[in-house]
Amino acid sequence: MKILLVNPSQRGVYGKLNAPAYPPLGLSYIGAVLEDANHEVKIIDMDTDKISKEKFLKIIKNYEVIGITATTPVFKEAEKLFKLIKENTNAITILGGVHATIAPKECVKSYFLYGFFLLY
Repeated sequence: MKILLVNPSQRGVYGKLNAPAYPPLGLSYIGAVLEDANHEVKIIDMDTDKISKEKFLKIIKNYEVIGITATTPVFKEAEKLFKLIKENTNAITILGGVHATIAPKECVKSYFLYGFFLLY
């Protein structure tokens, strides 16, 4: 299965301040487990990889499952990406990360955007 894991942009939250310049470790751990299970995995960081909306639309068409991580500050950015995915693909969508874990009731309000959300 072709799986895309996405770290959403933090620029919408923090503006011109530099986004953290470290790899999304949680997504890397998940990606490694999925690869061990023989899935094809790609991880993108919207800021580090400098991915525009247009480029994102091209990328998502190639995946069957798309997971997006979100902290509370970037949850709205994640929702924007989920809307693009739903409008342009038939991919299974998954929300994960801190926000899904600490605010599941808020996440359920947007359930139509993603098929699943993961709590840890």
